[in-house]
Amino acid sequence: PYTTLFRSTAEQRERMHCRTLELFYSSAADRCAAADRAEILLELGLTAQERPKARQKILELLASETNDLAASALCDLLAQMEPTEAERHKASQEMIRMLEHGGGDIDAADDMAAAAIRLAATAGEQRDTRHALLNLIRDETDFDQAERLMHTAADTAVSLEDKAQTRHDLLELLTRLTDSDLIWKLVETLAALRPTTADRSRARMRLLELLETGNNSEAAWGLAETMASLTPSAGDLTACDAWAAPPTVRLLAEVRKNSPPAAWLGVLPSLCGNRT
Repeated sequence: PYTTLFRSTAEQRERMHCRTLELFYSSAADRCAAADRAEILLELGLTAQERPKARQKILELLASETNDLAASALCDLLAQMEPTEAERHKASQEMIRMLEHGGGDIDAADDMAAAAIRLAATAGEQRDTRHALLNLIRDETDFDQAERLMHTAADTAVSLEDKAQTRHDLLELLTRLTDSDLIWKLVETLAALRPTTADRSRARMRLLELLETGNNSEAAWGLAETMASLTPSAGDLTACDAWAAPPTVRLLAEVRKNSPPAAWLGVLPSLCGNRT
């Protein structure tokens, strides 16, 4: 189609435009073909009068879409058609709907998460969308998708206010997670947002809570290793003799670096505990 498009005369382009519009508006079951036709229409040039109807058609297709890749393509097309705030909001919500359903292609899920934020109409709505994306993450969530959702939320938080809100949302999410792998990824994402001292302290408290109540040695090792990136000090090790696994070498090195000599010496008995 594109070879024909670029070699055609103005009259041929006009006829192609009219025919493609006709086929586009009649598309129902074949949504992939509709997306292809919408792309051709963009190349041909939609008039200001044609754009509203074309946008409504894309939203109609999006509302019944179940294929992640096709949904991402439709959102990309919509973004090029000067959508209204109401249309951007509706498309963004459809992306969240599909992400909530889950089970799709990981790369497409990443694209949908980015599209959901990109199409949000206002800065406030973008923050709400990031919040909704992070709320999709649960312990049973596929790790790869959870990682993509966290990265997308962090990467799209540009302003100081956005970063602060995303840190808050990540810390709220941390209170619900128990999987050590997901927690490690969350703390890694948090670190990219320049957490405050209070943020790090809150994260450490949650990890300590899990360490002091858990009984899985592998999970305990992962949590202890994760804590090493949160500026730990000697006070964080006072109950480490009750952990299911001893503090990791990296955690001990960070604690020693961040603690006065007296505090470090004072915690050594806890490191011995009842371990042999």
